[in-house]
Amino acid sequence: NNLNPLLAPDTTAPDFAPFLGAHPMNNSLAHCRGFSEQDYPNISPMENSLLNPFDSNVSPQNIRMPSELKDQMARTQCFSKLGVLPAIGDRAYLIVDSDLYLWRVKSGDDISYFDTMSESIICLNVVKPKPGVFKSHIQHILVVATATDIILLGVTIEKETGCLRLSKPLYKISTDTIHMSEICSNKDGSDIYLAGRDGSVYELIYGINKSWTSVFSSGLGYLRGSQGSNSSSSRNSNNASVNNGFITLKNHTQSALSRYLLPTLLTGQADGIVKMQFDSQRKVIYALSEKGSISLYSVEKEFDQTISPFSNTKSISHVYTLSNTNIIKTVKNSIIQATGPSAVPQKVIEGKIIGFSILPISVSRLVALQVVTSSGVRLFIALGFNETEIRTLHIAHVRLPPGLSPNAE
Repeated sequence: NNLNPLLAPDTTAPDFAPFLGAHPMNNSLAHCRGFSEQDYPNISPMENSLLNPFDSNVSPQNIRMPSELKDQMARTQCFSKLGVLPAIGDRAYLIVDSDLYLWRVKSGDDISYFDTMSESIICLNVVKPKPGVFKSHIQHILVVATATDIILLGVTIEKETGCLRLSKPLYKISTDTIHMSEICSNKDGSDIYLAGRDGSVYELIYGINKSWTSVFSSGLGYLRGSQGSNSSSSRNSNNASVNNGFITLKNHTQSALSRYLLPTLLTGQADGIVKMQFDSQRKVIYALSEKGSISLYSVEKEFDQTISPFSNTKSISHVYTLSNTNIIKTVKNSIIQATGPSAVPQKVIEGKIIGFSILPISVSRLVALQVVTSSGVRLFIALGFNETEIRTLHIAHVRLPPGLSPNAE
């Protein structure tokens, strides 16, 4: 009861949508700001210190990659990638072809590595383990996608030293030559989704077999995998074997039968997914394609049969796609309407979408995405509803980058 007065301001905070001029209907024009000097006012040093929540006297920490990893990166033959894994503390990762390295960012120590992959690693992510599947010391699951397989590794953080330990492969499944570009999950890790370069959305399902119904049909879009073999090894590994486990990969947007009947030769080159996120509050998936389109998928529980390995599987259906052509058209018309036909350079208008982030419902129930383009333009994407169901996406607000006002320095 003592916390209720403190939480009340958050629950009654105004929705962000009216401040953006967002409209619940799908309009051909979006509200546009950023061209006026008032949109990006100059801030005096005093105002800057008042608005800045951080101590201006504290310089940013210089974080460096361990020298031994720099040497490994210099040996890259095909592919390398850097990233952070906030789910397991201040850990960063480095992919060098088929080798994976993890280390503590701030101190630059506790380097763990996994070098038994046969193919290049494309992407990875950390999820929570499903209850009742692994031994108690497995605190996280590292999902690794290579050019040919998906592997699940157990992660343990030792209490005494804080050091990270990777297990041997717990599960492994073939991707059937499909390259995965991104991995996301819900908060508890029970649902794992992968973005395919073939333009499909996949779900990775694993667990413990409970009956003979674990024999799956590939015609339904399932691929069957196996538990990790004991012949695989990793440095700083733990024994975390799973007895009688299963793993499958389900294509939710295209069946195996349609892939055989309608090959790429007939349907044309697929528009691969390059970025994907799961919105756990709205129960939807947003996917950005290579051509710049944004697709919306609804996620619902499919069925619940306790004897079936698919008891936790989901039904994912395509709801709407906001094409890149419509995005550019709406942005162009909205900017021209707000600033004039030649006030904004064409390269700013036609910037390529490079990423997006989800806005929680506490910020706005209507505006769900903030999209960023290569030219610095921010697009706020709103949801269109049919009663209570999400049915469409549309651009509600266009925010131009700084420096486009007539008197901008």
